[in-house]
Amino acid sequence: MDRRVFLRLMAGAGAAGVMAGCGNEPAEPGAGATAAASPPAAGSPAVARVAPDADPVLNVISASYEQLTGTRPFAFGLVGPDNTPVTGADAELWVVPQGGTGEPAGPFTTTYHEVEGQPLGLYVTEVELTEAGPTSFVAVTGDGRAGADDIQVATPESSQIPAPGQEAVAVATPTEDKPLGFEKICTLDPPCGMHDISLDDALAKGRPVVLAFATPAFCQTAVCGPSVGVVEEVRTTGAWGDVAFIHCEIFTDAGQTVAKPVKEWKLPSEPWLFTIDADGRINNRSDGPLMTLEDQVENMVQAVA
Repeated sequence: MDRRVFLRLMAGAGAAGVMAGCGNEPAEPGAGATAAASPPAAGSPAVARVAPDADPVLNVISASYEQLTGTRPFAFGLVGPDNTPVTGADAELWVVPQGGTGEPAGPFTTTYHEVEGQPLGLYVTEVELTEAGPTSFVAVTGDGRAGADDIQVATPESSQIPAPGQEAVAVATPTEDKPLGFEKICTLDPPCGMHDISLDDALAKGRPVVLAFATPAFCQTAVCGPSVGVVEEVRTTGAWGDVAFIHCEIFTDAGQTVAKPVKEWKLPSEPWLFTIDADGRINNRSDGPLMTLEDQVENMVQAVA
């Protein structure tokens, strides 16, 4: 099941009847045309391989736009056959490459995170993905239920979105002194404090950067506002030295005109978070609901501070 359904469920609207994603968000890799939740993969060869005795009634919903090879967090939601969120379960994750026919890796123990005010929480674990291509992510709960999500894993080199190891795109972002035509440089209420320096200036000065793309006021899900709030909380409660925290809105107006930095970074969705080393190369990236978890954001910032 694709990430757009996850975002709709987080917004409390169920798996049908709500427009996908945030304002003007395009279709995502492998996303179907329907807004309804797809049925659980009862015939999934991956489920049959790692949990042959489990009841395959769950939908596993990846929370990220794209999963890359390497050792990275994997976050997902669990939904029952009636679209009811499965929360607080004792869940393990298996990774089965080659479209669910390869050698299974796991089990990986997950940690469940409630998302304040939302019905669908996050199961998070760290996985090592060594193969690109179609991969089945199988969740098995302690009470004997299971489900799978089939994802096309990409390499950082093949990703269309700036990825770890690549040079950051140096583009001007709006500041209090230079709003660059943005009607509002921050739609968070109250505004965040991440508009002191432009991205291109921070990179030119060799400063590590934490870069958040999100539009709290014009996002159609429950993720964008909280994500900016979490990054702001991390910024104000830590001692981060010369790290530049930068927030860029998605639109220059009330949700219609996509901003130049978003286009330059080729972002197909929002929110996104990038951490950039002092040498100007991307250290890590995150997106969607993972950005609402303070420990995940803090770990990313610590790696470049």
